Amino acid sequence: LLNALSSCKAEITSLLSRLPANYKNPLMLYYFENMSYKEISEKLDIKVNTLKSYIFRGKELMKDWLQKDNE
Repeated sequence: LLNALSSCKAEITSLLSRLPANYKNPLMLYYFENMSYKEISEKLDIKVNTLKSYIFRGKELMKDWLQKDNE
């Protein structure tokens, strides 16, 4: 189980490193720093709806890469 978790963490880190900063930074703040959308939007000086789009697009890119890597 620990090996599987370690492997997943490494894969997520690798996928995050491939993202452009405008997608990666919001994802890191939301999921790893547990910041709210409001906090992140203030920190990055972007609108909440733009932030939500960046998080959605970043997750979609990572999902697409993961699927292609596993084909």
